[in-house]
Amino acid sequence: MIIKNILLAFYTLICVLWLVACASPQPTCPPLEPGEVELAFETVDQDVYSKAIETDVFLISRLEDIQQLEDLLYEDALIQLANVDYDKFFAIAVFQGNKSSGGYRVTIERLSIQEHELSVCVIFLEPGARQGVTTEETSPYHLVKFPNEDLPDAPTVTLINLTTTR
Repeated sequence: MIIKNILLAFYTLICVLWLVACASPQPTCPPLEPGEVELAFETVDQDVYSKAIETDVFLISRLEDIQQLEDLLYEDALIQLANVDYDKFFAIAVFQGNKSSGGYRVTIERLSIQEHELSVCVIFLEPGARQGVTTEETSPYHLVKFPNEDLPDAPTVTLINLTTTR
């Protein structure tokens, strides 16, 4: 009986270690380059329902910039962006694009600046092959705001896309 319990514990441990080894590692943002500075940010809104068809990123530096998102976001998200104080903050909107099912999500992991280039490191989560999902179309997005102090007037925005499955 003791040997059975030891063997069972041993096989259970082997199975757990095998599952951990087979799990796909979570992608991480690349290391910062020399002179690149990470920026603190705060989520304004994040959801799986927008009207965006394509993957895209937008920099919002003034209230008038929200107009370019009127065809992409629903009213609640537009109101959240309108409540940002653009004298103190900029906002970033990242869209994953239209998906035929649920199980997708976009998460901004890091913002960084180097000279005139603003890098937005994003994880696009996709459902795994055996994950149950809704059959409803989705279009995930993430909106964040960050202090605009010490930023160039018109930075170039670069999207670093890291895709992973659950």
